[in-house]
Amino acid sequence: MVVEDKVKFMVDVSKVYWCSKLSTERTRVINDLIKEGDVICDMFCGIGPLAVKTVVKKKSVRVLANDLNPVGIEYLKKNIKLNKAHTQVIPFNMDARKFVTMCV
Repeated sequence: MVVEDKVKFMVDVSKVYWCSKLSTERTRVINDLIKEGDVICDMFCGIGPLAVKTVVKKKSVRVLANDLNPVGIEYLKKNIKLNKAHTQVIPFNMDARKFVTMCV
């Protein structure tokens, strides 16, 4: 388990990507670019560090979170549940090209 800004993430780095060094960048994006009420399409969400952290910090944001890796999506679902974000993050497991056409 990893904790980033009081947000908990289950992760197995032998199966999915994780980079703690991106924590500052995720915080900057959330604070400077994402506004309350936004809907975000995260095309390559992995285990959901940006998606889950965003909705924990900004309650009215909704995220459509996608990743092609089914293991990453399983961890995303665990992290959604762990952080009680099930009404704000919707997980998808599909090719990003199909996902983005669905979002627009």
